[in-house]
Amino acid sequence: SPRRVQIEIDEDFLSIRQTVASVLVPLVRGETSPLRTAAMLVKEDPSKVLEILYHLIADSIKFSLAADNYEIKNKDVEIILIEFSAAVDITNRYRLLDRVLEARRVLSGTSNPNTQMLLEWVLQIPRAST
Repeated sequence: SPRRVQIEIDEDFLSIRQTVASVLVPLVRGETSPLRTAAMLVKEDPSKVLEILYHLIADSIKFSLAADNYEIKNKDVEIILIEFSAAVDITNRYRLLDRVLEARRVLSGTSNPNTQMLLEWVLQIPRAST
C-alpha cells in the first residue's frame, strides 16, 4: 500500500540521516577518514546522502547564528550537531555547504562522476575551529 511505502521510505531516510550525522564529529576529530567514510556511504543513494548532509550543516549554521533563538530541526541528532558546530568554525561550515551544493550539481549534471571520489571530496571537513 502507499502508506507502507511511505513508512519504509521515511525509515530508510532516517536511518541514512543517522549514519551521515554519526560520521561528522569523528571526521572532524580525525578518528575516521573521508576515504573510509565515503566507502561506507557510497552504498546509499548519493543524492540522499548529500541532501541530508546539506540539511545537517545548514541546521548547525542556523544554530550558531541564532543560538538562543533557534531550535535545531534534527532533534534526534541534536547533540551531534552541537558538537559539530563547536568543532568547525562557521566559515568552514559555509565552505562545506558550498562543496555539498557543488557535488549535488555534479550529480544532477550530464557527467557520470565517481561517487566514491565525490563523497571523499565533500567529506574533507576541517578538523577543528581556530
